[in-house]
Amino acid sequence: MSLIGTIEPIDLEKTEIESYLERMDHLFKCNQVEGNHEVDLFVTLVGSEAYRVMKNAVKPNKVASQSYEELKAILKQRMAPVKSVTFESHLFYKISQDRALRDKFISGMSNKKIQNRLLSEKDLSFSKLCELALAQELIQSESLELQQDGKVNKLYRGNSSKQVSQRRKDVSQSQVRGQMSVSCSPKSSRSLASSSQKSNKNSTSTSVSQRSSRGQSCLRCGRFHNPDTCPAKEWECFLCHRQGHTSRVCRNKQKKVHLLVDQEDVTEEAKEESTDEEFVGFCKNIQVSSKSNPAILKVNVEKRIIDMEVDTGASVSLISVDTRNKYFKDIPICKSRLKIKTVQGDQLQIVGEMMVKVKCIESDVKYELPLVVVLSKIEFIPLLGRNWLNMLLPRWRESLHCNVIEVDISKIVSEFKDKYRNVFSNDKAKCIKNFKCNIVLKENVTPVFHKPYTVPYSIKEEVEKELEEMVVNGILEKVEYSEWASPIVVVPKKSSKSLRICVDFKVTLNPLIKVNHYPLPRVEDIFNQVAKGKFFTVLDLSNAYQQLEMSPESKHLLTINTHKGLYQYNRLPYGVACAPAQFQAIMDQILQGIKNVGCYLDDVIIVGQSLEDCFRNVEIVLSRLDKFNVKVNFQKCKFFVQTVEFLGHELSEIGIKPMKSKMEAIERAPEPKNLQQLRSYLGLLNYYNKYLPMLSSELHPLYRLEQKDVPFEWSSKCRQAFEKSKQLLLNSKALIAYSLDLPLVMAADASQ
Repeated sequence: MSLIGTIEPIDLEKTEIESYLERMDHLFKCNQVEGNHEVDLFVTLVGSEAYRVMKNAVKPNKVASQSYEELKAILKQRMAPVKSVTFESHLFYKISQDRALRDKFISGMSNKKIQNRLLSEKDLSFSKLCELALAQELIQSESLELQQDGKVNKLYRGNSSKQVSQRRKDVSQSQVRGQMSVSCSPKSSRSLASSSQKSNKNSTSTSVSQRSSRGQSCLRCGRFHNPDTCPAKEWECFLCHRQGHTSRVCRNKQKKVHLLVDQEDVTEEAKEESTDEEFVGFCKNIQVSSKSNPAILKVNVEKRIIDMEVDTGASVSLISVDTRNKYFKDIPICKSRLKIKTVQGDQLQIVGEMMVKVKCIESDVKYELPLVVVLSKIEFIPLLGRNWLNMLLPRWRESLHCNVIEVDISKIVSEFKDKYRNVFSNDKAKCIKNFKCNIVLKENVTPVFHKPYTVPYSIKEEVEKELEEMVVNGILEKVEYSEWASPIVVVPKKSSKSLRICVDFKVTLNPLIKVNHYPLPRVEDIFNQVAKGKFFTVLDLSNAYQQLEMSPESKHLLTINTHKGLYQYNRLPYGVACAPAQFQAIMDQILQGIKNVGCYLDDVIIVGQSLEDCFRNVEIVLSRLDKFNVKVNFQKCKFFVQTVEFLGHELSEIGIKPMKSKMEAIERAPEPKNLQQLRSYLGLLNYYNKYLPMLSSELHPLYRLEQKDVPFEWSSKCRQAFEKSKQLLLNSKALIAYSLDLPLVMAADASQ
């Protein structure tokens, strides 16, 4: 019998022995060479030079008395280059001192934030690295200083007071309830009118130099070093916005500026700023028009039920003097240091604060909370601010739904189904447009005619019905004669009780055709395409392969032999070796240019950042499928879900993780009784190896059982590794796809 493949004899001077032996293993595997035949064939193929080496090594024994693995070890020892430890050490120490210092500097950095910042830089010298680390340290110190100087709410940042004046003119006059707003009066804040303030940079530079000469701290950053080399020379101060110093030593640090802004100009941090004894954060109540009613909540205050208007923008709760005198005259008022301004910038007169006992109508829990009393010419409904909401209704934020439009997903899906009836129809008579499959035979092949396999009596009637239906739909046609014939294999479908007719081409056609080398997409690549999705849609193509028409010159090769006679395929059947590659290539061409879409054979996944985005992407894909007459199985599709199972994984906004059904199967797996069961378990487990760190080390006792000449003995170590592998998978975390927008940290073990 001739060998499949060839391999050249070993050249002792040129052959790379490791690669050569790997090729030899593949050659033996392709030709199913086992046992003693391995040694005989190996000695024959390696050539005379290698045989002489092996013969000299095993003297006085014969080469034939050695095993295949022993002979390979002899050649490795003779031909594999031995690395000198001394020479490798020499190469290591040739690394420049600058690089060694840089690496040691980064690895020994105790501040993790600065360390991450340094790791993100490329090709920095040691001196530049030190400057960058010093700059980052100063920035962190400056940020900490700002936080310690006082709690400052976000204010409008303008170039001049003209912008603020224009904003104030745009605000209409309204009732007290519609115009109340609170701004902060911090101990220190950033100057917002820096353009009107002028300073002499030359005089600042002179004072810095003089101060350094006296051995005092640097006026640019506050540290003890030479101010001429201080990196703050090129920085802009956060307070006065001048260049040459940091806010830590800014002379304008004590100046206070109060500018009121619209709510959209305030950051989330400022909105959530809590009150203290000196100032109160930004506050803006709900605007009330004649077409909308305020949100009123009944509150038990000092055993009296009063109506309060919910104001989620206010950080404190307010009440007018008149209302206070009417209901809570006996409660003393304490002095308050709060400063409150209206949206026009007019400051309200604060009478003081009073501590009242409060209980929500829906709860029996009582609290003692502060209530700010203000002097107002117009009586208004007391405002219920966030400080009270946080106590009375701790989960009130979860109840807010701003600009949320309820979407009836089922209605949208029905509209898609009606609009693209051709895509979701069960019409199997039509093929995919503009594409045909072609099978190319190898040279000098002989046609193979195989007898039919026996069909069980219990399913023979169903098989006949399936054959007749395929003839009606144009998938098959009856023929009387053929040089080619392949037996059919009947497989039950998972989604229904019907049968799928496949063909066993491996005994006839597959060994004789040239297989396409179009690559199937890697699972990781598909997940990376849809990584940023929050809503998912999965389309399942109906009878995927059989939607592709065969070329006329290839149809006779696909003749099948059944108990009902010969049939010839007009469509691409399941079981042909070239079918997956050809079908994937055609689907990639059909969906080419569409973003946020991944396709693996007959499964198409579509994602979107929002529901609207997902709707739009699904519309584009369905339109493209309709254009090429591709059919989709509506019953197996999943539309606009936030968690979906795809290719053995569960995808969501968080990331990807193993399917629950697969994890349960691994968890329930019994201990293997033989090598075949062990390999089945390891195969299933290795599919999820990306979730299991150090898997090869943990499973070493199990992998050892797969080695040749190792008896299958299930020891306590094997049992421990088996159980631990289950726990590793069950406790695995969700993974996210690689993103260029996220920082990348590489860890390497270089202990030896």
